[in-house]
Amino acid sequence: MKSNKIKGLIIIIALLLLGVVIIVLNKFAFSINYSKNVRLEIHLGKDFEISDVLAIVSDVYKEQNAIVRKSGGFSDTITVTLRAISDEQNEEFVNKLNEKYETSFTTSDLNIYYNSNVRGTDMIKPYIAVSIIVAVIIIGYFAVRYRKIGMVRAILGPIMVGIGTQVLYLCLMSIFRMEINEGTIASGIAIIIFCLMYLINCYEKELKATEK
Repeated sequence: MKSNKIKGLIIIIALLLLGVVIIVLNKFAFSINYSKNVRLEIHLGKDFEISDVLAIVSDVYKEQNAIVRKSGGFSDTITVTLRAISDEQNEEFVNKLNEKYETSFTTSDLNIYYNSNVRGTDMIKPYIAVSIIVAVIIIGYFAVRYRKIGMVRAILGPIMVGIGTQVLYLCLMSIFRMEINEGTIASGIAIIIFCLMYLINCYEKELKATEK
């Protein structure tokens, strides 16, 4: 039984190391918001549907994922975030807006902002302190609640689950070039919660068995 546990631990460590290597070599794909991008803004001065503007953007800035939002005090300013643009595309974009909304804009009315990459460390900095506090609370709960099945195991369980699931998740994101965005970050948190709930269920069964 002890040898099987050692083998299982070795396999887990090997998988984690493999995941780290894959992440380092393959890097990550960041969404437009977190990578180098260009933001276009034009004050339309009237209400508009995002779907209509998105159709124009898709037609002009072909083969690009774009983010279209409303901004301004009255939500009457068009904001478009793209990876790359050209002067010809900008002129065509303005012309199509004029046709759609019966305006008379020129490219000089188009405000252009160039944004650099957002480093991964900058993304996680605001969450480091909160994550540490939550991790300490969770580990403390496991240590107190499941001390009867072994203090070391009770503490290592949630730590290994947290690290292991996230390395595996990041590894899959790196392999399949999944974009890092708000949705994938939320999914990562959901995976940790699900795995911790499963671990709690397993520990509860063992705890009941020891109390009989």
